[in-house]
Amino acid sequence: MIDGLGFDFDLSYGLPLLLLLLGMSGLARRAFRSSERGSFFFYVRVLVIGTLLLLIGEPVLSLTYEASRKPLIAVVVDNSESLRIASGDRTRTDVVTGILEDTVWNRVADRARLRWFAVDVETVEFRTPQLPNFDGPGTDLAQGLKTVTKELRNEGLVGILLASDGANNLGVSPETLASGLEAPVHTVLVGAKGAPADLSLTWWGTEPLGYVGRPLAFQVTLRVSGQVKTRVPLLVSSDSAVVARKVVEVSPGEQTVELVVVPDRSGVVEYEVRVPGVPDEQELRNNRVVVRTRVLPARSDVLLAGPPSADLAYLRRTIEADSNCVVEFVHVLTGAIPSRLRRAAEASDPPDVIILHDLSVSPGSGRMADYVRGGGALLVVGGRRSALEQTERGDGLLPLRGGAFESLPVRVEVPADASSHPILRSGMVDPQIWRSLPPLSGMNPISRVRDDARVLLRSSTSKDPIAVVSQYGGGKVAVFAGRSYWRHGLMSLGYDRASDAPAAFWRSCIRWLSAREDISRLRVETDRSLYRSGEPVKFRAQLFDALLHPVDGARVGVEVLGAAPRTTTLRSVGRGHYEGRIRGLPQGSHTYRVSARSNEQESESVMDTLTVGRYSLEFENLSVDGGLLSAISRNSGGKVVDPDQIAQFLDELVLLPQPHRVSIRRRLLGVSWPFWLAAIALCAEWAWRRRRGMV
Repeated sequence: MIDGLGFDFDLSYGLPLLLLLLGMSGLARRAFRSSERGSFFFYVRVLVIGTLLLLIGEPVLSLTYEASRKPLIAVVVDNSESLRIASGDRTRTDVVTGILEDTVWNRVADRARLRWFAVDVETVEFRTPQLPNFDGPGTDLAQGLKTVTKELRNEGLVGILLASDGANNLGVSPETLASGLEAPVHTVLVGAKGAPADLSLTWWGTEPLGYVGRPLAFQVTLRVSGQVKTRVPLLVSSDSAVVARKVVEVSPGEQTVELVVVPDRSGVVEYEVRVPGVPDEQELRNNRVVVRTRVLPARSDVLLAGPPSADLAYLRRTIEADSNCVVEFVHVLTGAIPSRLRRAAEASDPPDVIILHDLSVSPGSGRMADYVRGGGALLVVGGRRSALEQTERGDGLLPLRGGAFESLPVRVEVPADASSHPILRSGMVDPQIWRSLPPLSGMNPISRVRDDARVLLRSSTSKDPIAVVSQYGGGKVAVFAGRSYWRHGLMSLGYDRASDAPAAFWRSCIRWLSAREDISRLRVETDRSLYRSGEPVKFRAQLFDALLHPVDGARVGVEVLGAAPRTTTLRSVGRGHYEGRIRGLPQGSHTYRVSARSNEQESESVMDTLTVGRYSLEFENLSVDGGLLSAISRNSGGKVVDPDQIAQFLDELVLLPQPHRVSIRRRLLGVSWPFWLAAIALCAEWAWRRRRGMV
C-alpha cells in the first residue's frame, strides 16, 4: 500500500550548465536570425545542446513513496555432518527435514517474508523446497549469525530461527555474539540429550620415523562416551592386512594406547588403526584413524665436527636424543682440517649428514661439493671461524653469500611463507614460539640468497636470513648463521613447552637432510603433513628453469586422483612461487599430480601422496549442546523451541506489517534515448538543409 508519493531530480553542475545553455542558445539565435526557417533551426540546435548538456550533468531521477511490507524471518539450518547422527529411532537430519517440510511455513508466508540459510564452515542461502546436503566438515554458528544479520541489514529482520544440535566447533563464542544482535534468535535443539555410546580414535602427531625390520611405536588416543565399560581390540592394518592387535579395557573418559608395528619396507607407510563398535553405538566413522609413518632402510649416520662450545654440546645432545640418528663426533682443537672429514667426503659409503659447526673448512671445496652433489647432505653452522666467511671463493655449494661474524642480539621469527616447509611443518615446531625465545648473541650476515633456496628463520627486526635450506645436485644443504642457540634449551618445559620448538627444529632438519628425494625443477609441498576429513588442503609449488632461475607466468595445476577427484589451478605469487587450495578430502591416502607448463621450457610434473588421517571435526563429540543454544536465545532475547512445537510457536508469533520508505533512483546517463534524440534532431536539420539546397 502506497501512502505518499514524491519525485526528485538531481543534476550535477546545475547552475553552470544552465548559464552555458542560455549562452549557447543566444549564439544560436543570433546565427539563425536572418536565415530562412531560422526558428526551426534555432529550436533544433537548442534541443541538441540542451540534451548534451543534460547528459554532462549526470541527471538522476528519484521516486520516493511510503509503503508497508511484511516482516522478515531468517531460518538458519545447521548443515554439518553431525546432523546425520542417529537420534533415537531417527537421525537429526530427519528432524530438520521434518521442520523444513512442515506446512506451517505456508501460513507463515502469508504474514512474513522468509529467507533460508545453511551454516557449517560457511554460510550460504538456499531456496525451498531444495534442502541442504548436511555434509559440512565443521560448524561455526557465530559466523553464521553474523553473516545472516549483515546480509539482511535494513531488510526488516524481526527474528532468526536457528535449528542445530549445538555442536559448535569453530570460530568465536556464539552466545557472546548473540548479545549484540538486533534481532532475537529462537533456537531449536535437534537431537536427543545425553552422551550416546561412542568410541573414537585420535592421532595428531608428527610422522613417526622407523626402520625396516625394527619395532616402531606410536600412540593413539581412545575416547569413550556414554555408559560403555568393556574390552575391545585395537587392530592395526597395512595394505588390508592386520599387522598388530592389542586388547584394552575401556570406560568413559580418555586413554592413550601405545601400538607397536614392525615395518617391512621403506618409504612412506600408512597404518590404519580401527576399533570395532560397541552395543548401541550409532556412529562408526570415528572408529578409525590413519597413521602416516616414514620408514628408512637404516638409521641416519651424522658426522658432527667443530671446536668445543656450548652450542656444539647442545646440538650434539639434541641429535643423540633422537634414536633415529647415529652421531660420530670429531673434536677440532686446531685450525687444521680434520682428516676424518676428508675421508668421510671421499668414502664409498659416506655419512648421511656432515655438520660443519663453526669450522673454517671451505664448503665449496671439490671433495665436499662432490659429496653433496652425489646425494650427501651438509649443515653449516655460523660463528667466528665459520665457513660462511669463505662463501665468495666457493663454487655455488652454499645458496648464499656470508660474512664475518657480528656480535649483536638477534631475535628469531618464522617467515609467513616458510611454515609449509617439511622442517617447520612438524606439529612440534610452532612458528609462534620462536618470538618468545631468548635472542641469539650474534650471527654471520647473509646476503644474496639464491632463488631456489628457502629462508626458514630470520631476524624479527632486520629480516636478515638466519636459517636457509636448498638442494644441490642430488643432495641438500642447510645453513644456520646464528650463535648462542643453546639458550633455547634452557626455556622452561612448563610454559607452552617452548624449548621443544628449537629441539624439534634441529631434529627435523637432520631428518630432512638425510631423506633422499628426486631432484625436480618443480617442487611441491602441502601446508600440513596430515589432514582431517573435510579440511582444505593448501598447495605451494616452486618452478625453476634448467639454470634454477624461478619461472613466473606458468600454468600450474593440481589434480587429485582416485575415488575423490579434485582439480585446481595454482595462482602465481611471484619469484616462481605458486599457491592454491582444494576442498577437503575424505579419510584415507590420496595421490595427487602437480603439472606445470610454460612457453619457455618443457612441461614438468610431480606425483605424491597426502594423508587424511582423522575423521571430520563433527564426530569429535557426538553429544548435543542444549546449553549453548539456550544461552544464544537468552542473550539475544529469543526463545528455546521444541522441534515438535515449531508449528504452534510460528502460529503464535506476532508478525505486524512494517512501515517502509521505498526510494527508486534511476541514472539517466546509462540509457540510450537521449543520444537517439540528439542524433534524430541533427539528422532532421541536415535533411531540411539538403531539401532546401542549403548544404
